[in-house]
Parts: sequence; structure tokens; C-alpha cells
Amino acid sequence: MHSIAPIILAACIAPALADTSWQTDIDAALKQASDENRPILAAFTGKGWCGACMDMERNLTHTPAFIKKTAKNFILVELDLPKDSSDTAALKMKNRQWATQCGISYIPALLVMDKEGGIYGGFFGGAPTDENVRPKLDRALESLKESTAKRKQAEKLSGTEKTEALVQAYLSIGAGQRHTHRKLREQIRALDPEDTSGLAELEQLEEQIRQPAGRTAEERDAWGTSILRQIDTATSRRHLPHATLTPLLDVQAAILSMQARTPEQLDAACTLLDKLSTLSPENAAWYAQRKTDLQQRKERMQEQQTRQIPGIGI
Repeated sequence: MHSIAPIILAACIAPALADTSWQTDIDAALKQASDENRPILAAFTGKGWCGACMDMERNLTHTPAFIKKTAKNFILVELDLPKDSSDTAALKMKNRQWATQCGISYIPALLVMDKEGGIYGGFFGGAPTDENVRPKLDRALESLKESTAKRKQAEKLSGTEKTEALVQAYLSIGAGQRHTHRKLREQIRALDPEDTSGLAELEQLEEQIRQPAGRTAEERDAWGTSILRQIDTATSRRHLPHATLTPLLDVQAAILSMQARTPEQLDAACTLLDKLSTLSPENAAWYAQRKTDLQQRKERMQEQQTRQIPGIGI
């Protein structure tokens, strides 16, 4: 007969190890990340009231296997959010401010963060299994490493070259996370007060894109038309560096595709995608696939128009 004492002991120790591996103060985690030059994995959760969050903690983030593997690459910090405005505990209020700053609209969320508090991606909602979470964390960590390497290289330069290199580092971060990189933006603004890079205009545009597009088709069209007008103004007024011009044209192509009602409008979007392939050859395959999708949509549109013309078609 085997003693169950070791099993009981292991069961008691494992949760304790899991609990102490996650810090609860984001400021302390940021200081440690700065001191040790390591990234952060921030878990936004709602203890005691968010069922999906508690499932994630029980089945993933607080398991010894996950912690052992993840703590090798990250400083772990858990931000417990209040259920509503009646919970005014200081730490939870600070956590809520961070959630707003990071653009989190629902939890649970696991975000890869640098020592300055900038976000590079992560996992939002869904089924929080290691198979689903790990690839997203790995991609976010690679994005962090890429941006960090570009910033280090930029610091070796001076003048316009340094500014352009920092802009490229900024734009290598996903569009949905760039707004969280306040310190990097401030550094670029200090070097480029006249906004010759066009980054300030791009930021204004991305802020508008993050706003709700509207519920009705008319409201969404008006939202898209307003953004297109801003892009036309920004690109026609001056010559922009490729690093800033590319994301502007990417947004323009996406909105033109969304609003297209005629084959000619789809052709205009395809022309933009061709230009983007030239500006960003490393993404040429992605733009080519988008163009193929639009061309297929154009064919379906033309077939439908043919059927609607009296005396033509079946």
C-alpha cells in the first residue's frame, strides 16, 4: 500500500507556489522589469466575479507547469479588476486605469508588456488553454524583441536617421498596441517637433479608427469617408517617409475595400495594394492575397450586375 502523504503535500505546495509566482502590483513589476531588463506578462482578471477568469487561473495561469515555463521569459503580474464602480480599493482602481490604458474591453486577458508598460500583443478571451495561449504569447514576445533591437540600433544614429529608425521601431509594433508606447512616442516627438515623419498625423488617424464606426451602414460609411479624407490630406500635402506612408495606405486600402459598391472602386483598392507591395516587399504575399480576394469579389459583383440587366444572362 502506498502512502498518500506525498500526494497531499504536493497538492498543498503547488497552489502556494502558483500564488506567490504572480505579483499583484504593476508598479513593482515594472521596476523589476527595468532593473532586470526583462519583459512582463500581465494577467488582467476579476477574482471572485469573473467566471472565465477563475477558469483560466485554475486551469492555466496558476498551474505549476504554466508558471515554470512562462516565468523563464517573463515577470508575472496579475491585475485584479473591480467588478463595478462601488469597489474603490486603491490597487483595483489603479488596475482599472491600466486596463483602460491598455485598451482592454473584456477579460481575461494576458498581455506581453515591456519595461515601459508598452503592449506587444497577447491573448484575449476565448478558450484559455496552453495550446491557444502559448503561440500568441510567443508572437508578442518576438514583436517585443524586434522593436527593442530596432530601438537599440536607432540609438547609435543621430539626426534624421535616428528619427526615421525610431519611427520604424514604433511602426513595427502592432497598430492595436502602438498607443500604449507613450515613452517612445514622446522621444520621437522631441526629435521631430515639426512632424516631418508624419507620425503625429498617423496617431490622430489611429485614434479615430479606434472610435466606434457606427451601427448603421450610413454611419459606417461616414466614418470611413472621414478617415479617407484625412489620409488624402496627409499624403497630398507633403512627401512622407515610407515607414509612415505604408500604414496610411494600408488603412486606405482596407476602407476602400469595405466601402466598395462597384467594380471600379474595387480596382482602386487593388491599385493601392500593388503600391503597398512595392513599398513593403516583405509583406508582398499578404497584399497579393488581399488583392486576389478583391478580384474574386469583383467577379461576383460583375456576375450579379449581369444578371440584373434585362435581356442579358439567364
